[in-house]
Amino acid sequence: MDYRLLWDIHTHTVYSHGTGTIEDNVKAAAANGLRAVGIADHGVGHAFFGMKDEKVPEMRREIERLRRAYPEMAILLGTEANIIDRDGAIDLPSADPLDYVVAGYHFGAFGKEPARAFALGLVNRLVPAHGTGWERVRKANTARVLAALYANRIRVLSHPGAKAPVDLMEVGAACRERGTLMELNAKHMSLNAAEIRKLKELGVTFCIGSDAHTPGDVGRLEGPLQVAADAGLRPEEIVNVIPMNAKPEKGDLPEWMSSL
Repeated sequence: MDYRLLWDIHTHTVYSHGTGTIEDNVKAAAANGLRAVGIADHGVGHAFFGMKDEKVPEMRREIERLRRAYPEMAILLGTEANIIDRDGAIDLPSADPLDYVVAGYHFGAFGKEPARAFALGLVNRLVPAHGTGWERVRKANTARVLAALYANRIRVLSHPGAKAPVDLMEVGAACRERGTLMELNAKHMSLNAAEIRKLKELGVTFCIGSDAHTPGDVGRLEGPLQVAADAGLRPEEIVNVIPMNAKPEKGDLPEWMSSL
């Protein structure tokens, strides 16, 4: 592999349903030559595997300790928030202003309208692609994602279309307008080459997220990089990919990240 990630801000730990500690992910990121790693455990509103609101200050203290222990690594505390309501609400913790937000749709976060959210989740799982009712479900999902993008400062839209069908062109246009990165996800390969090609023509900016649930997957990029190549997207057009032999510098990080 001639390329590697410069930063990976979609990783999970034991604070949601990952298998490693925060430090395990930091060590894995360092071993893979990353310059920055972000902890984005599942949002506090997820009924089954969300991180606990009362644990977020503990996570912040651990991040601060690790920043002192690994001064060469930018270590960030975020979340993979759930899009939970029709008005675009996402489930952010109450106790900490996070360094960044990844957001996406997951079944299991029910918000202010749990019955409606539960029903939509079931339909997303049961309605076959392009079957009866599929277009209506896709419109409902798209509306939620668009509302979330415009109501919140979301750095990365995680695995677009993976958990629920959306109109990718509408979502892509909103990401472009809002400065939100669309993720090429190494765990859920939700975008195919044709879709990436169309989104690129639309002016979407991409990043790769490992969506690591084990430390060994931190920095993983092989699948997304291959489908991007199939789409004609060069590695240099993905914001967090650098040549393997490049020496990462602090100035290579996005301004919002390097200023933390």
